[in-house]
Amino acid sequence: MPEGEENMSPENMYHMSEIQQRSSELMANTETLRIPEFGKVKIIPATGGQRCVDPREQLDTVEPDAALKKLLTETADYSPYVDRTPANDGDVFNPGATAGDIMSLMAAMPEMPVEQAVDLVFDWCKSEGRKPSLHEDDHTYQHTHGLGCGHVDRASMPENEELYGLPSEKVRAMTQYIYSLTRPNQTNGNMAPREVSVPRLTNLHQEKYVMRIISKDKTVIPNDDQNNESFRYDLTRHEAMLDRLASYGQERGIDVDASALKQASGQHTTATLTLLAPNLPVFDAHLEDNINSVTYIGKVPSRQAA
Repeated sequence: MPEGEENMSPENMYHMSEIQQRSSELMANTETLRIPEFGKVKIIPATGGQRCVDPREQLDTVEPDAALKKLLTETADYSPYVDRTPANDGDVFNPGATAGDIMSLMAAMPEMPVEQAVDLVFDWCKSEGRKPSLHEDDHTYQHTHGLGCGHVDRASMPENEELYGLPSEKVRAMTQYIYSLTRPNQTNGNMAPREVSVPRLTNLHQEKYVMRIISKDKTVIPNDDQNNESFRYDLTRHEAMLDRLASYGQERGIDVDASALKQASGQHTTATLTLLAPNLPVFDAHLEDNINSVTYIGKVPSRQAA
């Protein structure tokens, strides 16, 4: 790791991916990229879904959890409108997935009611042929605040409001409204229930570094051949998504500013990494024009340094 590097400034930093051990044998004879001081990551084609940057293993099946059921009471855990199918490795990884985009919209347009922000982003996802997405983990009931998604949960805490620039009660209201949309007996008015993708993650965090992927059509597996896990953020593709979200709102008479969305997303991403991954090294992986390269850009700030 280069010596004398300063912590990276809190700008557009995003994260994430899926946790599975990838051996050196699996990586052999494939297109790979070496991360300095760590290992090689496998380069894969991009796919069209969306997932949070949390790289922990996704559960294929979910058994009813009495503690979680008691916490959330008649939750989407048991709703036919919640899809627990694991996300694809090639999906766009960004902090909080769709929930993170809703947080960015609420910060960019503070006058917009929470329900309108959720509905707009959900409708946009549907217009692109995909389900809105967020995630939980299999020990959600141990968390003081909600899902087991660090991005949403930390933004839900009042003590972090200044760091995120977003009222915590809005984030909590967002989560509650999203779950209400998956429960037919709790939907408002005549609104039909919404389908939401909510994979369940397991295991503890063991991330060693952060990767920002600069590519329109490629990404990487977030685990290298030395079994190091990382937060992977598909920067180029996610910023393109935010551009499309802004255009979708503008076409419906809502003055959504793409630059404001990106600024809010960058602030939220840096906040989450500062709280959950301080001092981890950050790399930009450039996968464009048939030239693959990695650049070390600094370290995640700590809260003391932020």
